[in-house]
Amino acid sequence: MKSTIPVTVFSLILVILLSVSLIVCSKPQSVSQSNSETPIQQETAYQIRDYNGHVSVYKSGEAKPFMVLETFTSLLPEYDQRQLSTSGVTVHSYSELVNRIEDYIS
Repeated sequence: MKSTIPVTVFSLILVILLSVSLIVCSKPQSVSQSNSETPIQQETAYQIRDYNGHVSVYKSGEAKPFMVLETFTSLLPEYDQRQLSTSGVTVHSYSELVNRIEDYIS
């Protein structure tokens, strides 16, 4: 029982730090149009995959992960392990990414 408290506290701190880092790293970029003054905001797609046995996050189109979590994919349910090791999980928003990561680390 005593050993689960530090793990839980560490997980909560990790989620908070992850959320803050994702906010800083994934601010929407604006592209100006020549015919309009209104900028267009682009959503960044992310892919969650296995990287060297860990859950990792890739930005769309990138070959290297921009974030590698401490969570081992081998500790996830078999379905999640297969999904992350084959095609990965694509998410289209920051909030969906945070929700998925929270699912994997809890």
